[in-house]
Amino acid sequence: MPQESHRQKLDAVVKRRDDLQRKVDRAEGRLEAARNDLAKVEGECKAKKLAPGQLDEAIEKLETRYTQELSGLEEQITHAEEAVGPFVEEST
Repeated sequence: MPQESHRQKLDAVVKRRDDLQRKVDRAEGRLEAARNDLAKVEGECKAKKLAPGQLDEAIEKLETRYTQELSGLEEQITHAEEAVGPFVEEST
């Protein structure tokens, strides 16, 4: 094999190695950022006295409470509409 062919192959392999190293470095950077974000979220959870591992349960409780409150509000509005109905003249 000619010397030039060896050099081209070596250059190609070195380029692949360098590209791979850059990808690994980017992946490590994203991993570190994700770890930092996780620590921040866990800290916020603890500050709000929520166990980070029980977020699903807390969300479910909040959704249930929201649904109940919304249902109660709708009921109150319906009663208010019925109470005001006789005093409001609608033209149709």
